[in-house]
Amino acid sequence: MKLQPPVFLTALAIVAAAFPGFSAEPAPVPPPGAKQGPPQPGGSVIEANLTTYYIAEVAAATTGSGIPVTARSLNGEQQRVLIPAETLRRAEMQSLAIGQAGRMWIQVGKRTWEELPAGWMGMGNRRNPIVPYHHVAADQTKYPYGSLIYFPEADGYTNVNGDVMDGCFWVGDVGGLIKGRSRFDVFVGRQQVFEKVMDRGNGKLSTKGVVYRLPKAPKGFEPGKPEGLAAILRNCGCLPKSAEVPTPETLNAALIEFQKSKPKIPEVEYGIARAATTLWYLTEAALTAAK
Repeated sequence: MKLQPPVFLTALAIVAAAFPGFSAEPAPVPPPGAKQGPPQPGGSVIEANLTTYYIAEVAAATTGSGIPVTARSLNGEQQRVLIPAETLRRAEMQSLAIGQAGRMWIQVGKRTWEELPAGWMGMGNRRNPIVPYHHVAADQTKYPYGSLIYFPEADGYTNVNGDVMDGCFWVGDVGGLIKGRSRFDVFVGRQQVFEKVMDRGNGKLSTKGVVYRLPKAPKGFEPGKPEGLAAILRNCGCLPKSAEVPTPETLNAALIEFQKSKPKIPEVEYGIARAATTLWYLTEAALTAAK
């Protein structure tokens, strides 16, 4: 059954995550509401079943009763906090929580939480930032981390933030119940957004999607290796074409220059070559460099 636009908008509230191609020059911005179409030829058409996950809101128990958890801050300080049982249950289901002063936390073990770096709203694969309405959890035995998923019914609609959607998401996380080729969990950010989804339906959606699996980078151009990353960035013009091995600082500055040339790489990924969206662009640049 074809989904109606209002239902889709409410269920996903997807921000623009356009796929402008792999040129150093930004692609033209289509007029508001215009469909951009598939990000590139090919891909595998699937019937996708979508759910959503969010950042649970938590607060310390005020009556002295609650379940003790260990909270480890960015500076390494550790303390025991009592959390109401129902609140903790929601947080543990999502593995993400927001506490006092807007500080973000991720569950790293049983009743153990660590604070996320400033600006991060979530963490995928236990190590990389994820962004609301931009990343999805998927079965990474089917779709490698960094793969691109395009949902045509999202393309061209305007979300609740006023952004025109393009239907593109990157695989940036996993989930214990996210198994198989058709299951995807969309990260929607704050709990209030998730509650709006639930107010209008059951938070589940079935739609067609097109999957572009992350290609394997050519030998000598592996983004995960310093020498491979340097080779990619030299070919892109972000590093001088010399035989000198760049310092970590120079390599990081060149990576950020590359990331800034791709408008849809989230700022929170800057300086992180392994981040999902960045990895996709670097891999495509690697394929171009190796030709």
